[in-house]
Amino acid sequence: MKKQIMISLVILFLAVTTLISAAEENCEIISADAPDIDSNKIVMRLSSMTNAHGELVSEGNYDYILYCDFSGSLTCDGQNKIIGLSSNSNAHAEIPDGTTYSFDVCYSDLSCRSSSSCNSNEISMFSLSSNSNAHIGGINDYDIKICCQIEDDSSGGGSSSTSKNRATVQQLNFSVLSSPSSSISIPLSIIDIDKEVEKPTKDLIWFLIIEVLIILIIILFLLKRVFVKRKK
Repeated sequence: MKKQIMISLVILFLAVTTLISAAEENCEIISADAPDIDSNKIVMRLSSMTNAHGELVSEGNYDYILYCDFSGSLTCDGQNKIIGLSSNSNAHAEIPDGTTYSFDVCYSDLSCRSSSSCNSNEISMFSLSSNSNAHIGGINDYDIKICCQIEDDSSGGGSSSTSKNRATVQQLNFSVLSSPSSSISIPLSIIDIDKEVEKPTKDLIWFLIIEVLIILIIILFLLKRVFVKRKK
């Protein structure tokens, strides 16, 4: 009995670990003095958290940064522009499609656009006060949002941008002992990561987390029944 219980809990732990590893990338404006800052993940610098001017990372004049939780190159390749700046420092900004400014902020293999809202499979970077000659703020500060996806290089060029991974839902059945002579089979949806396709959306991740929590509650309830019966 103890062996089946341990196997069930191990499977549940692996499912939760998979969900955590599938968490989406994130970028946000934070203080440059925040702990554990990795210089390879700084995209640009800003004069404040909102209503800000921007500058290139190399300038180092400002106390706030656009920081991502994944490493990337600042080199522009013609496809990975996030915004344009009017100068290398103390600059106003324009949307990724803008052509007025000469100083581009680029990062990793991101493909970015401006919109009134970002999709669930996009990284919500920040917002702009206008399409050009703009101040920069947090994602909820202004109406023009800068939304990015990680470009998929696996399809050999010419493909539209997608997040790196897509999760497909698979059913995993495992048994929990409900009495010394019987067991209950519980279906558990887990994430099967394919590194060459799109990543799970936030809605899918939350759905699976809730499902795992429900299954955990069921397991605890069944374990309680087992122990009560054993005492009798």
